[in-house]
Amino acid sequence: MKRDVVSLWTEKNRIVITCAKGIPPFLREEVLSLGYPVLSEGLSHVETEGTMTDAMRLNLSIRTGHRILFLLRAFTQGP
Repeated sequence: MKRDVVSLWTEKNRIVITCAKGIPPFLREEVLSLGYPVLSEGLSHVETEGTMTDAMRLNLSIRTGHRILFLLRAFTQGP
């Protein structure tokens, strides 16, 4: 399945925001205050969803996170 470049800017995908251990509750509140849903929260990350534009906006706005990781493609494990 081939995706074109335009779909990265228009289709929503998973965005993982990494942070230091113990910071996810604060990062969660920051993501929610920016208007993005929180899909999950781990020991050192918060997961949300959005377009590539949203990922760029998060890069400029997030203070408590380290990296904004936008999922480009997911692979399934073979038999």
